[in-house]
Parts: sequence; C-alpha cells; structure tokens
Amino acid sequence: MDRLDAFRAFALSWQHGSFAAATREMDVTRSQASKLVASLEATYNVKLLNRTSRALSLTSAGAELHEYVRSILALSDEVSLALTERRTQAVGKLVVNAPMSFGTIMLHRA
Repeated sequence: MDRLDAFRAFALSWQHGSFAAATREMDVTRSQASKLVASLEATYNVKLLNRTSRALSLTSAGAELHEYVRSILALSDEVSLALTERRTQAVGKLVVNAPMSFGTIMLHRA
C-alpha cells in the first residue's frame, strides 16, 4: 500500500472524526481506509488512533505523527499543483502561418 495514501487516510479520518467520512473524500471503502491506518500502525509499531464505535481520538504517537503528516500532505499537494500547472502552460516558439495582409492589418491595430 502506498504510504502517502495511508497518511491521507489517517489525516482525513482524524479530521472528519471517522473512517466513513474519510472514505468519501478518498473514494475508497471503509475497510481500505482502516487497513491503510493499520498499515501505518504496523510500520511504526505504535497505536495512532483510539477507536470506539462512535468516535476516533489520537494517541500521543498519533498526535506527533499528525503534525508531520499535515506537512507531508501539504507539500505533496503543492508539488502536484506545481507540476500540473507546468503541464498546462504553453512553452516554446509559436509559428503562425497567415497572409501578409492579415499580419499588416493586425499589427497596425496593436
């Protein structure tokens, strides 16, 4: 499983207060979101969230990780935005093929 997805599932679950709300934003199933968070807990060998049938709460390790995860996700979103904008910007030389009269008329207007 992708660690960035696991970070996002963890952050959204805590932000929204449940796995169900996080799954709607991530477009995954509730069990997938739960497994993503469980994979983080297994990776770091700590419990990140206290789970009850009604709510989630952060453990001390979860609170510490959450600070890092917020920064990581913000940076990831910033990189995605920067690269997406780069792809949509036109670069290079523009060559226009038009009759001389068109160029003369249009350049005199400018």
